[in-house]
Amino acid sequence: MRVLQVLVTGPFGVGKTQFISTLSDIPIVTTERKMSMPFQDSEKDYTTVAMDYGRSQINDDTIHMRGTPGQERFEFMWDILSKEVDGQLYLIDSTNPTEYDSARHLLNLITRKGSPPTVVVANKMDQPGAVSGQPRHQGE
Repeated sequence: MRVLQVLVTGPFGVGKTQFISTLSDIPIVTTERKMSMPFQDSEKDYTTVAMDYGRSQINDDTIHMRGTPGQERFEFMWDILSKEVDGQLYLIDSTNPTEYDSARHLLNLITRKGSPPTVVVANKMDQPGAVSGQPRHQGE
């Protein structure tokens, strides 16, 4: 039996809270609050201000999921939540290719600190406008 700590992170609005809620076997602990000011072109009314927490049981393994806030003004929480994790899931919004550059920048910031194993998750693949899962070749 293993107990694993997994960080769920990524840019603002990629679906970290929903991702954890979907996978968690327990009701999640969340710190979502009503947004005090609009963020970029977002239609979101709520945002995570500290963290989300969920837990899943897979066979004999227990996975504790810690979700980070997506806004850079809460960056101090990323360092706190990333301590002593066994791995991290980095979510990107597959319906918003204009955000890929900022997502890449954030991923570089996170992984340059000697991060644990990281899996990049293309979230929202079931929604209209999601990029196809087909690999792109140089020049396309």
